[in-house]
Amino acid sequence: MKGLIQSFRYAIQGFCAAVRRERNLKIHLSAMAVAFVLALWLGFTAGELAVLTLICALVIICELINTAIEAAVDLACPKQNHLAGFAKDVAAAAVFISALAAVVCALVLYIPYIKNLWGS
Repeated sequence: MKGLIQSFRYAIQGFCAAVRRERNLKIHLSAMAVAFVLALWLGFTAGELAVLTLICALVIICELINTAIEAAVDLACPKQNHLAGFAKDVAAAAVFISALAAVVCALVLYIPYIKNLWGS
């Protein structure tokens, strides 16, 4: 049990370190907070909140993996290298695609509620 608790501590430490260091992660977390406050205010169903949770988690997970890849590549290859740059660019692309998917999902989820607010 001690090892399991320690592994959770390491995970929390890693997350906190990433939040302190990575501006984009802070942006994604802020957007996620706004999305959830708005969803709760609009009265999203449990299913809609579950979809929102999953898509937000996907973006955060991709950002964390991107951060880990960038750190590992920088450690392994401190000088500029074509393959190192490629690895970092592809990891960044994963974040970008997940963020685009989140925007599309948000539009699908929020538009009906916003239309109801405007009486359309």
